[in-house]
Amino acid sequence: MTTPVSRRRVLARCGVALALLATACASASAVRLGEQTFSPRDENATIVVYESVDELPRPFVKVGRVVGEGSDLAAFASIVEVMKLRARELGGDALVLTGGGLLLDGDGDCGIDVDRTVHGLAVRWQ
Repeated sequence: MTTPVSRRRVLARCGVALALLATACASASAVRLGEQTFSPRDENATIVVYESVDELPRPFVKVGRVVGEGSDLAAFASIVEVMKLRARELGGDALVLTGGGLLLDGDGDCGIDVDRTVHGLAVRWQ
């Protein structure tokens, strides 16, 4: 049988867990490739995501490399959305996902933190 105090503790722990889920965030960084620079695309421009360079429908120029990161709680889609912003800032028209993985760090409360990393290539149509 649970007491009101133990029930409150369980609810408090659930509240903390939900708060952690709500604050899971994603970030991305990018680096320009080559000497040619392009002006950023309009903030309303659609950045299409592809799984490989072979899927690209027309000739392109490589604009930059983009790396997205997020905690294990961050949704993959939210990481890719931030990566699309970075591709747009580089002047890209599309983002090709080139790889990724999980990074493990032993500094967490339970001994291990997990971060998700996604790699991509920003391209611009010719």
